[in-house]
Amino acid sequence: MLDLIKKDVRIQKNYFIFYLALIGFFVWENIPNATIVVAMSLAFIMNTLYYDMKDQVNILLNSLPYTRKEIVSSKYVGTVLYTTGVVLLVYMGHLLINGNISAFSLENILVGFGLVMLITSFSIPCSYIFKPQHVLMGGMILMAIYLLTFKLISEFFQESFRTFINWLMKTPDVQLYLMGGIFVLILFGLSWLLSIRIYERKAF
Repeated sequence: MLDLIKKDVRIQKNYFIFYLALIGFFVWENIPNATIVVAMSLAFIMNTLYYDMKDQVNILLNSLPYTRKEIVSSKYVGTVLYTTGVVLLVYMGHLLINGNISAFSLENILVGFGLVMLITSFSIPCSYIFKPQHVLMGGMILMAIYLLTFKLISEFFQESFRTFINWLMKTPDVQLYLMGGIFVLILFGLSWLLSIRIYERKAF
């Protein structure tokens, strides 16, 4: 499995300088840590998923001495490792650019980490169900729908979730993080099992 994760890293080695430059720029501009972690981690993860969604790549992977369970698991383990790497780079960025880590908020980082795991919990299974062009088209359609209905969605959320938001505001931070963390971990684990099931049944 480690070799599969290394493969994903090697594929994107030409983008490393670009990723580092972006992280440095975001830190310099005082962009929230959670935003940096989510943006850079997902950029890396989505690129690896897009590459592996090609049928030729899947045929090659399945000809290697790895089980389909290992191939899928490498994506989930990789998600945690890549995100951890981005967190460390953000930490170093604050140290080198700002000269201190006062802006390095642990709570902000945990939120970013949780969001990455939440998004990949849906993205990875979808990458095994749909073809790359379908995923890209679906993403563009969803974005267009969101932009066209943004006002309506905003009003709906304001009215429907006002009570929920008030409850969140009254809930202690530690309890919120604990509940959110447990939810994300359960969803991540279920997504992992679902992806294995989907990929094991897939024919190339």
